[in-house]
Amino acid sequence: HQESRDRWQGLAQRHLYGEKPWEQVASSNRSALLDRQDVLAFIFLTYSALFHEDIWADFFAAAPDELFSIWIHSLDGRPPERNFLQRSANVLSRITASSWCGIGNLMIDLMAEALQDPRTAAVAWLAQDTVPLR
Repeated sequence: HQESRDRWQGLAQRHLYGEKPWEQVASSNRSALLDRQDVLAFIFLTYSALFHEDIWADFFAAAPDELFSIWIHSLDGRPPERNFLQRSANVLSRITASSWCGIGNLMIDLMAEALQDPRTAAVAWLAQDTVPLR
């Protein structure tokens, strides 16, 4: 567990602050940080297919593509059914062992995957049966 936590913290620091986290927002980095287009990563934790997939497809279709990324961890590896999510979602399966009330390492590894996109500024964790509210 400590190894995964250390790996995630290192990824997060390099992602947000570059290779030297103690410099954080130095004047040379400030304009680059302000000019980038931040993305909200939606990470779904599912056992199988995403419930209410049609509602989510409509929700994401109404927003500019450059403002979000979609990650679906499907325990059984089932891909999305809606064309929009098939094209747009990063679907992962069993990247880390997990169990009932034992998903901490899985969440750390999924966060590491989302942070591979340098535009990722925040993550929203979502369950299989979640629906968006307006």
